[in-house]
Amino acid sequence: MHRNWFMFPPHGQWIGSVVSLVQTLTAHGRSYDQIISTVKDYGPKEGWDEETKRFVKLAAQIARRDDDEL
Repeated sequence: MHRNWFMFPPHGQWIGSVVSLVQTLTAHGRSYDQIISTVKDYGPKEGWDEETKRFVKLAAQIARRDDDEL
C-alpha cells in the first residue's frame, strides 16, 4: 500500500472537494463556524471520524487566517 493512500482516488476526491468548498466559503466571507456547519453536510462516504474532523477544522483555520500569520 502506498504511504499516502488517502491522497489517491476515491479518498483524494473528497479531500479536494472539501478544500474547494472551504476556499469558496472563505472567499464569500463566511465565518469559521459557518464553514464548519456547511461542511458537516458533505461528510466522507464512510462517515466522520477524528481524522476527517481534524482535517476540516485545520482547513478552515488555514483558510480563515490573516495573511501575515504564515
